[in-house]
Amino acid sequence: ENPEQNVNAIHLHCVTLELRVNSSGASDAADTEEALACPITREQRDSHAYSGLELYVCVGTNARLDPYCNLGRWLPVITGACIGEKVTGMIELTNTGRILLRLGGPGALTGCQPRWDLRVDRRKGSCTAVTHGYGNCCQHACANGYRDRQTACKCICPPGFVGVLCDRTSPHLSLSLTVFNSSRTDFWVTEAEHIGKGQTENEYTLTSSLASVLGILPSRVELAYSKTQQQLGTGAQSEIGGRRGARRVVEHCQDVGVDGGITGVGLSKIEVRLLYTFEHELPVARNKIKFAITNGTLEEALARQDLYVCIVDSLILNYNAFGFKMESRDVVQVPTAISLSDILLIVFAIMGVGVVMLYAGLQYMVQRSIDLDATRHLHQYLPIRKIEKQAVGWRLVDPDSKEPMHLPGAQNRELEAFYITQWLQEGEPLCTFDIPQAGKWTADFSSMRAYENTAGQSLMVTKVKDGMTITLDRSASTSDHFYNERMITITAIPGNADPRLLNQERTVSSYSALLREIRTNSPFVPPPPPGIKISIGGKMGMTFREMLAPGMDYQLSAEFALAEQPSRRTKNKFQDWMHESREVTKQRLKYESHFPTQGEMPPTADPNVLRLEALRDMKMQRAADKRLLRAARTNFGRVDNQGKTHFTGADLSQWQAAHYTRWRQIETEKEVFEVQLQKDEWGEETDNMQLDDARYPEALFREEIFKPGSSMEYIEKFGATGRDEPNAKKAIPRRVSVASKVSESRRRRSSLATLKAAKDEIFDEVAV
Repeated sequence: ENPEQNVNAIHLHCVTLELRVNSSGASDAADTEEALACPITREQRDSHAYSGLELYVCVGTNARLDPYCNLGRWLPVITGACIGEKVTGMIELTNTGRILLRLGGPGALTGCQPRWDLRVDRRKGSCTAVTHGYGNCCQHACANGYRDRQTACKCICPPGFVGVLCDRTSPHLSLSLTVFNSSRTDFWVTEAEHIGKGQTENEYTLTSSLASVLGILPSRVELAYSKTQQQLGTGAQSEIGGRRGARRVVEHCQDVGVDGGITGVGLSKIEVRLLYTFEHELPVARNKIKFAITNGTLEEALARQDLYVCIVDSLILNYNAFGFKMESRDVVQVPTAISLSDILLIVFAIMGVGVVMLYAGLQYMVQRSIDLDATRHLHQYLPIRKIEKQAVGWRLVDPDSKEPMHLPGAQNRELEAFYITQWLQEGEPLCTFDIPQAGKWTADFSSMRAYENTAGQSLMVTKVKDGMTITLDRSASTSDHFYNERMITITAIPGNADPRLLNQERTVSSYSALLREIRTNSPFVPPPPPGIKISIGGKMGMTFREMLAPGMDYQLSAEFALAEQPSRRTKNKFQDWMHESREVTKQRLKYESHFPTQGEMPPTADPNVLRLEALRDMKMQRAADKRLLRAARTNFGRVDNQGKTHFTGADLSQWQAAHYTRWRQIETEKEVFEVQLQKDEWGEETDNMQLDDARYPEALFREEIFKPGSSMEYIEKFGATGRDEPNAKKAIPRRVSVASKVSESRRRRSSLATLKAAKDEIFDEVAV
């Protein structure tokens, strides 16, 4: 009935890929095939604590002619697909024929032999090369903002930032939709047990419907967040708010107004970001969104996709290219004449551009200074660390003497960027670079060799045998095969020669130094006359050095040696050899440690991150061993990694045996000196004391305290056999020099202070 619609339903250039992971094995499950390759356990699988499955598509090449994607590059179209959920992505069908897909990726779920379904379908509308779809099982970190779940793929961005990782800013509209018939878990996963409840399907339906209503690409619509009614807050300005009549949109939404008495259970908010290229597009898009929400076009578009959302209220905010909030205004008529505000805007724009250029110039000077300092440092010190045991830069090794040549910082960064972005991703093996004071070199990553380039040469043709064989003048090389595989170009011709000969190029197939004859791979048309001038381009010379990647040594690199590179004229053998070289590179990559590069790293470069983490762990372990070694030399206890001292009963007994004897001796001497000191203090007053003296009982009490059992001797000292006995002795006064007793007391006090200091020192050590 409608042939145009049927034709459009078949011949569409947007392809939708729906990936659903049904089940997966585990390392501790008995029914798992190749359990050693599975890095997750059943507990991690059931709690979704892993990195999900990924789907890649080959772009930039013809999949029919390049089935291995050697000339193209792999781009992720679906990332982080969990078990039990369906994730959708889109690609643009640039040519009819085949689509080359690769399922797996560096995620932990790849090695567990997961069971999955993939639905491939075509759809109407526009799409970009790849529209990335995200699940809910990822392990990456946010550039800005935070994640409300440890394995969440999408970050909750602060105002003004966009992207899955909140890593950039762009002109966009922040659209907040308040709905009453959907909960937060319908669009956003907050707990692991909610995974697989249709959140990814609802997100795809919402974003694709918004893109269809507004006429923009689906990749320009992002789901930012979803909140419950308790998280909404109060006081927000409504975009289409105010008291207005009830409206009916779809059959599943009842007549509800903004103030319709539904402020209780069931309210939730959905936040969406709509990305644009220029800021002047925001007011127009703002009016489109308001119109689509007011007349129910958006709800009807969602209902056609079986997603019934009843919108109660909305709020639209504008953000510029720098992430700052803009004043929200409707489209107004632009005046034709230049006003004063336009002149001021132009002046400030010019001033701003000048400030930015000045800042960029200063940044360039600072970075240039840092690069020069780094280069000088590399010249003075070898770029090697003790903890890593290997050089962290590219090196060129002489195959005979095995002597490495370290490259400066600029050449290291150039080789590193080409190795990651060109050789690993694009399959391009040749990179030309300059080494200061060493000339121009060409790095061949397929054979891991660096060749010293030879310069070009201008010559004159003295004799022509035929259109393919010419003889050069006496300045030609005296080495056979010297010009082989070089490009030869006719730069000048005599006046009577055919002008079509000028700038013709051919490739040298053979060269004879004895005859000075060159033979090309194809004839010049027409045959050139003698007297023409030619230019022979430079090429990679015969002198080469073997290349060592960062983190590799010469012995380890020899385990990944390849067969000799075949000639490029044997196309099939050369392509097979290049494919083998790429596979060997991927196997060798886990032993290398590369510098961080600009941009997203390819999936095959993930082992580099593990290598850097291993080096950091080695360094931390070596520092901990040093601390333990220092602790082993202490006299008391052991020090752990955090610097805390721990001791056992054996340590305490050993220390006590070494110090108890000296401590007991000091205590005994202290008691003796204190007793003697008390005697000296009371001696001058009690030597001549009588039995009937009132101080006598107190002195007797002190004598018993300081010297137990000596009270009777003290009584007999004063002849105390009884106060009324006739033969009672009289106290014999003793004359003692007061000055001598005072000096003796001072001497004993000084000795006592010395003993107290020694005792305090031991007590301090006990406290430690």
